[in-house]
Amino acid sequence: MSIIGFLENKYSKKEIDGGTLQQTIYDLRNTTFAGGLVNANTVHANQIGGNITNHASEHRQNILEVAKEIEALLQHLQQSYPSTTSAEKMAIVAKAVEEIEKNSTLKGRVIGALKAGGTEAIKEFVDNPLINHKMLQDHFAQMYVQKK
Repeated sequence: MSIIGFLENKYSKKEIDGGTLQQTIYDLRNTTFAGGLVNANTVHANQIGGNITNHASEHRQNILEVAKEIEALLQHLQQSYPSTTSAEKMAIVAKAVEEIEKNSTLKGRVIGALKAGGTEAIKEFVDNPLINHKMLQDHFAQMYVQKK
């Protein structure tokens, strides 16, 4: 049986508990799961589950647009400057940071995207390995903390 079938069967029907008919109150439609289901009453642990980020559609759209702008900026810089060595890649990332800082509109949108979903959300949509560069990640973290 699939997890969906299990959930529909388990939580959409009335259950008999000690001879008493009870209706469960769980509505699990449109729910996002990470990992599996756990009976929290019988598990002895400090934490159950993990972080689940569910971006609202308008936040997701903003994050996607900002990510595409960052991706285009990185691609433009890679076409304009050599990017073979680590030092050259670092120079491109430094230039990207400079461009973001100079453009107040883009900077504001990056900060909004960081607030909406964090660095990982932006990284998820940028198809360029330079997005993972520590200098750029540190700059995003600094921008987030300054405007929080």
